Amino acid sequence: MWEEFWRMIRRLLAQLGRPQRLVPTVIGLLLTYGTVHYYDVLVVASIEIGKSDAASAEELTRDTQPGQSDTVQLGSGDVLRLNGNTAIHASSTPKSRQVALERGELYAEVVQDYRRPLHLTIGRLVVVVLGTELNILALGDATEFALTAGRARLFEQREDGELQDPEVAYSQTSHAREAVFVDAGDVVDIAHDANGAIVITRKAHDMAEAQARARWREGVVTFPTEPLERAVKIMNLYSRAKVVVDDPALAGIKLGGTFRPNEMREYLQSLKEVGIKVVRDNVGTDGSGGTIYLRHVENSRAKGRGRLRH
Repeated sequence: MWEEFWRMIRRLLAQLGRPQRLVPTVIGLLLTYGTVHYYDVLVVASIEIGKSDAASAEELTRDTQPGQSDTVQLGSGDVLRLNGNTAIHASSTPKSRQVALERGELYAEVVQDYRRPLHLTIGRLVVVVLGTELNILALGDATEFALTAGRARLFEQREDGELQDPEVAYSQTSHAREAVFVDAGDVVDIAHDANGAIVITRKAHDMAEAQARARWREGVVTFPTEPLERAVKIMNLYSRAKVVVDDPALAGIKLGGTFRPNEMREYLQSLKEVGIKVVRDNVGTDGSGGTIYLRHVENSRAKGRGRLRH
């Protein structure tokens, strides 16, 4: 660039023979030529930077149907495995990684990147993770975390978008804002009380138990003894017909078990063992559409608790 400039100056000097009169002209040429090429460099650099940022920025949405699963590998290397009836929104830039779980169940294999830890959000709850593997089940009224590797920290997102340690409820009157960590092998429920403070229930600290929560990836669904309403929400991740508890007499029943999603019909039929009658309304022969109502079996001897295996 500058060799061309000085060649131009030498040609002017040779032609006019009076260098002292050319000083203002030379300065003007220097400023003009240098400024133009300076901005050329800036423009090219900004275009290249823009291309780089655009190439590394990523945004996607996934929404699976009941009984359908999906696997997404992000440009950052993170792998997201979606269960049925699950919706996520993921975005990443050179400075951040974010995944919002809107509903359903997600298994995340998170790569280690200390510069931009992954923020997993479920409503106002934010899980900050790096180098972690975890299963997240969002059931609306509660969120279950099962860590199979690494460690995670929980935050609450304020209205201004900033993160803060969550307010933990120790009782109806005792609350404290403090750091909350979840470790490998932990299976915990996160819910909110009437005052908005989070209620943490550690269900297990056992690696086998945490890994069992993620066996749905292998086509095996295992859940511990749960209130029927919650068990039904898990069923609706797999059932192509919506399952509904349609009888207040079932309120006290708890249910646990192991089943395969492709044997959902047989599993539902086996519920009669714990005093539950299955009524199908407009359900297709392939198990899709319509509604499946769960009702109490009259004169049932069921004790209101059961573990079923199919």
